[in-house]
Amino acid sequence: MILNLVYRELTVRYKRSMLGFMWTMLNPIIMKAVYTVVSSTIFRFPYNGTLPSLGIILMSVLLAVVTLTIGYTVFTRAEDDFVYYV
Repeated sequence: MILNLVYRELTVRYKRSMLGFMWTMLNPIIMKAVYTVVSSTIFRFPYNGTLPSLGIILMSVLLAVVTLTIGYTVFTRAEDDFVYYV
């Protein structure tokens, strides 16, 4: 049931997109590749095997920020709707 709901949500969201569902998978992969190239060539961040690469660190922080932003946005909308109906 959950898979059907996720599939329906993705098909409705990306129905008019050229890449469609593939964009959901390609976007994080492309971002990781860009972060890795930038951190290794431009910033010359050393990777010695003991610490994770800067690209992984940036993706982890970005995931946390996006999750908190979406949570905050959903919460404030729900609170406004609740106050409106009370």
